[in-house]
Amino acid sequence: MPTTELSSLSSSNSAAHTAADRRLQSRDTPAEAVRAQLVTALEPPSGECGWRNRECSRRIIGVSYPIWFVADLNCVDLCVQWTTTVDLTTALRAFIRTVERGSVTAAARDLGVSQPAITKHLRNLEREVGARLIERSARAVRPTSLGQTFYEATRTGLMTIDAALECVRRDMREVEGLLRVHAPTCIGAKHLHPIVLEFQRKHPSVSVDLVLEDRTVDLVYDNFDIGVKYGRPEGKDIVIRRLGAIRRILVASPDFLAKVGPIESIDRLNEVRVTTTAAVASAQRTLTLTHRDGAVIDAKVKEVLRTNNPQVITNTLLGGHAAGPVQQLLVLEELAAGKLVRILPEYEVKSNDVFWAYPSVRFMRPAVRAFTDFVIPMLRATEGVVVDASHHE
Repeated sequence: MPTTELSSLSSSNSAAHTAADRRLQSRDTPAEAVRAQLVTALEPPSGECGWRNRECSRRIIGVSYPIWFVADLNCVDLCVQWTTTVDLTTALRAFIRTVERGSVTAAARDLGVSQPAITKHLRNLEREVGARLIERSARAVRPTSLGQTFYEATRTGLMTIDAALECVRRDMREVEGLLRVHAPTCIGAKHLHPIVLEFQRKHPSVSVDLVLEDRTVDLVYDNFDIGVKYGRPEGKDIVIRRLGAIRRILVASPDFLAKVGPIESIDRLNEVRVTTTAAVASAQRTLTLTHRDGAVIDAKVKEVLRTNNPQVITNTLLGGHAAGPVQQLLVLEELAAGKLVRILPEYEVKSNDVFWAYPSVRFMRPAVRAFTDFVIPMLRATEGVVVDASHHE
């Protein structure tokens, strides 16, 4: 579908508008008949839809007379008459978010309104369109076939409206609003969080919802503006930028080494207690290690604790309970203070690429762009993030 462009109809057609308004308000004339009269009065160019991507010159939403919103859906005109009870953009946002989330409750939460308000918007929208757009059941909410077509069309139109508004704000150099950011706990708590605070000192009108957890989320479905992800994100609706590779090293506490003795070979590593995560240790309890000369070796280890929590790993290592692999960026202070020391420094554990991601279906708001430009260089400069120059974007 072509990008929607909002434009006014010429004032020379005011008589046609006035007549149409009277007919629509009285409801004595079918909408299709009014549409035909308006099309005739406006004399659109031959072979071209004169209503495509247009609306009434009196285009303020929520006034006391009807407003027309028209979109081209595969060369079929869809004309929707709006009255004072319907706010076009609010109703469309409610509909679009409900489709994306598959839940009225989730849509209400994302938009910061009540569930009855979303239901009312959907009901008004369906009444004014004259078609059922949403199928509701005890288990799910999903669009009808007409609803899916309407969603694809109106999402693009609403994005264009948002883009126009954001262009104005960008030109005014306004960086404001809410940013929802998702990141893994390990890099988020120690490194992203301080960067967020520094960004807010520079842009005090920006509020940030920083969600740190070690689960995979759908940025669109879960309503996030930005995500930091370990491993290459999948999905056609995601734009990604590689930040670098997360370096993992082998460490132990001085107390642990005092108890078990020095660890100076792979065979010696096989004999000591090790804490790991599923991200680095296989089900067969082996670690894939890379020597500085490029040689790769799978080392069998005596795994005594496996966890997905980075703080548990750090505490286990600091407590002298075990040795093990850890993300370098998690223990920079502990290494500097001598609370942890590297073992087998000629080896590193397999690394993961880390990516910056955001939904491509959204217009990049000034706050998102400013945050992206601010954070990416700082994360890439973090010790423990290895940046290959060939991957810079």
